[in-house]
Amino acid sequence: MTAAQTPEGNTPDLKKPDLQAPAPQAKKTPPARRALGLTVGLLVALGAGGIVWWYAYNGSQHVSTDNARVAANTANIVPEIPGRVLQWNVAVGTTVTAGQVIGQIDTSTVAQSSAANAGALSQTAPLTASRSLIRAPISGQVIQSSALVGQLVATGQSLAVIADDSSAYISANVKEDQISKVKLGQPVHVTLDALPGQTLSGRVQQIGQATASTFSLLPSGGADNGNFTKVAQVIPVSIYLSTADRSKLLPGSSASVTIDLTDPPSTPTSVKTATAAPEPLKVQLNVVGTLTSGNDVTIAAQVAGNVTKVGAQVGDNVTKGEVLARIDDSNLQAQLAGAQAALSQVQNGGNSAQANLQLAASTLDRVSAVYKLGGVSRQDLQNAQTQYTNAQVAAQNAGGGAVEAAQANVQNLKLMIGKAVVVSPIDGVVSARNVEVGEVAAPGVPLMTIVQNDPRKIVATIPAAQANLIKAGQPMQIKFDAFPNRSYSAKITSINPASVATGDFYPIEARLDAANAELRAGMVATGTINADVSAGSPTVPSSAIARIGAQNYVYVVKDGKAVRTPIQTGLSGTAGGQAEVAVNGGLPSGAQIVTSNVNALWDGAPVKGN
Repeated sequence: MTAAQTPEGNTPDLKKPDLQAPAPQAKKTPPARRALGLTVGLLVALGAGGIVWWYAYNGSQHVSTDNARVAANTANIVPEIPGRVLQWNVAVGTTVTAGQVIGQIDTSTVAQSSAANAGALSQTAPLTASRSLIRAPISGQVIQSSALVGQLVATGQSLAVIADDSSAYISANVKEDQISKVKLGQPVHVTLDALPGQTLSGRVQQIGQATASTFSLLPSGGADNGNFTKVAQVIPVSIYLSTADRSKLLPGSSASVTIDLTDPPSTPTSVKTATAAPEPLKVQLNVVGTLTSGNDVTIAAQVAGNVTKVGAQVGDNVTKGEVLARIDDSNLQAQLAGAQAALSQVQNGGNSAQANLQLAASTLDRVSAVYKLGGVSRQDLQNAQTQYTNAQVAAQNAGGGAVEAAQANVQNLKLMIGKAVVVSPIDGVVSARNVEVGEVAAPGVPLMTIVQNDPRKIVATIPAAQANLIKAGQPMQIKFDAFPNRSYSAKITSINPASVATGDFYPIEARLDAANAELRAGMVATGTINADVSAGSPTVPSSAIARIGAQNYVYVVKDGKAVRTPIQTGLSGTAGGQAEVAVNGGLPSGAQIVTSNVNALWDGAPVKGN
């Protein structure tokens, strides 16, 4: 049976298709579904168009970049002298103030290597002491610290980095094809990766005058060799935030900025103004030095011999005349015995000569009398006179130089024996001991150093630019690192007219008003001197100074606008009860300057004084 057969074996009857039958009709889409599809398509088109419009609009109204970071003024902390780190008082995150001592370098090796003789050493010691202290040059936060106590460091080696967080700002790199839209004073919105969810506000304060690659370590220099390849460049833009937001900035943090390209506000900012003019300043000068005793004595051996006794140790208190050491004087005693015997012999010889002189004189008198009577010849008289003359010469020699020389020898040996006993010439403390029992002492070799018990003298240095601001007799307040919470009164006693360290510093001396038992010679001291300065240049309130990067500025009011003016600052002090700063350059006397809200201004900002 084939596939085409039925079970009965018959072939089935196949029907032919009816070519006249009508085709089946397609199902119709409901009207509601058709409307929904059209609506969705329209919404998609509108959304895409809206997105395109938004990006086009946003691009015309804003400039955005993720190529930004938090920048701040930083100071690299380096030692001025080599040595071992004795103290290190900071770590990453520590907040410091300008002038604060953050470490100290051991000066013991520097003192030996930096001076060729004792005189030079005494002059350079105060300068070395001042340079041994490592101070924070700016206020801010320690963002890097690599120093360890006991570490041997070299001059100029980086030990820490301090960032001035009060000067923190946003440094954003804007593409060169967008920089023409950016203007000073435009508002900026900033987001930081370190502060998710927060938007900070600020303004454009400075626009770079060259591309960032111009100042890079490896600038693109293809144009110099004819192989220039066009690369999109960026221009640095400095953005300063409001004072409240600035405290949130962490130097080095990544940032995203959006600059609003609308024109800066035209409404004048209300500010206070003042006239720049010279004002007498009350300034505080700080000096660093060491406490020394009024009289340091180095005791050296004056005779040669074996040391048989040492009676004092380092740190012992000694009194004037106290025996410090003894030197074997047996050899000197033997020499003295011989000298005394020689003196006796010379003296005995002198006695004999005097007896001979008397005998010769008596003989001459007798012969002269007999000669007048004619009892002796003229020759006998001459012989008597010759004997008398010879006796006179012998008596003079025996009773004069020989005896005196012998006596002087005896006295000198007695003096030398006395010097074999070494005594303290002052009341004080033993600060150094260079001898042990059994060693051989030689004349001129130091045995001990005694420092006076009552140290009152401060030896310090002052910069050349400040040396003419002080005078002898001026009071000074002293603080010691060992007693940071105590203050001691002193007066300047002398100002050395000869400078040290290539003319940069002048040694000064001051004396404490009263003795203090807790103080020890060698302690590091910091002195504060109040001085009145007649400034020859204009002074301005410290609130008038704005800093952008490392440059100080003031805003001078001209035609209702704040003109940013770079200045060079000098001494800081007070005048009329407020903080003032002398301006050494960049600002003429009589200029009208802004003294408030300077961080909210920009170059050309409209202002209104009140």
